[in-house]
Amino acid sequence: MVILAAGLDTRAWRLPWISGTTVYELDQPKVLEFKAEVLEEHHARPAARYVGVPVDLRHDWPQALRASGFDPTVPTAWLAEGLLPYLSADDQDLLFARIDGLSVAASRLAVEAFGPEFFSPANLTRRRQGIEALREAATAKGVTVPDIEALWYLEPRADVEQWLQGRGWAVSVAGSAELMARYSGPRPRARRTCRACSSKR
Repeated sequence: MVILAAGLDTRAWRLPWISGTTVYELDQPKVLEFKAEVLEEHHARPAARYVGVPVDLRHDWPQALRASGFDPTVPTAWLAEGLLPYLSADDQDLLFARIDGLSVAASRLAVEAFGPEFFSPANLTRRRQGIEALREAATAKGVTVPDIEALWYLEPRADVEQWLQGRGWAVSVAGSAELMARYSGPRPRARRTCRACSSKR
């Protein structure tokens, strides 16, 4: 299992992994260091073999992954969640090209991607208004909240579903409303996030 831009995710510690599973987490060095310190303070132990790979995804992360023991001849499950808006269109293409190059048949990829409506002017306006309201409320309490949208690349990019299908992946797509209903969660408002679950043939 390879979790890209893992952040503070704790799947490696809280999920019931199949015996023998190795979970690789890739993220910025300081992020993984902070998480490791907090988990150690709470005496948390991973439920699978855990390997943190401190690397910037804009750099040569495949080399860092291999150097950490990753075997590209073994089928791999990849997770790219909450990541794509922080990559340029070219960096997104490079990310998927690298995943494709490291994946043998029977590998799987789950990716959170945004449909075209997400970047529509009307939706972006609503999102900016919501973010600004949250920032104002936080500021009133003395808390500084960064402008998250300033970190996004709001530019045309390849459609993830089409990109993967063009390279031999079998793709299924579920909208966020469908996923929320499946897991009995709250329905999202004015957001068309899709998760493309793909398997390499």
